[in-house]
Amino acid sequence: MKVLVTGATRNISMAIIRGLARAGCEVIGADERKLPFNMHSRYSKPYYAYPSEYHDDFTNAIIAMIKKEKPDVLLPVCGSKQISNHKATIEKYTKVLIPDYEGYMKAFDNQSTIEECKKLNIGCPKICREDDILCELNNNKTRPEPVRFVLKPRADIGGSRGMGVFHDEASYI
Repeated sequence: MKVLVTGATRNISMAIIRGLARAGCEVIGADERKLPFNMHSRYSKPYYAYPSEYHDDFTNAIIAMIKKEKPDVLLPVCGSKQISNHKATIEKYTKVLIPDYEGYMKAFDNQSTIEECKKLNIGCPKICREDDILCELNNNKTRPEPVRFVLKPRADIGGSRGMGVFHDEASYI
């Protein structure tokens, strides 16, 4: 089986590429960035560069790679939002391991995910307004064990980017 993996210079992608190659797959790596000296995983041959997922030519570049290499499946680690949005077009050339855009956005948008969890009675974090958080942080001064608040962006941007932990008003502002 031939697999095209995007985000090939990321640690998670390198682990995926190594695992696929060890399982006997032929792996094609692609990423928007290049490592020094044009290095890439030894398990990935060939290796392609594509424009940022926010660039107009991103989808066309992915489709061009697919047309040239003819992979059996596309495994998008990076650029997944754009690939999900254009899944129907890309599936004309190969299989895509990603949900359709509507399903993807439900998982991508933390607010939607929390709303779905509440409907299904799955435990999830409480969402607070900024005024409520400032009031609670102000009340922390009198508590024996201070409460910490975790601030996350509404949209998933990967890892812990955009996240903050606050225990008093000074650290919040």
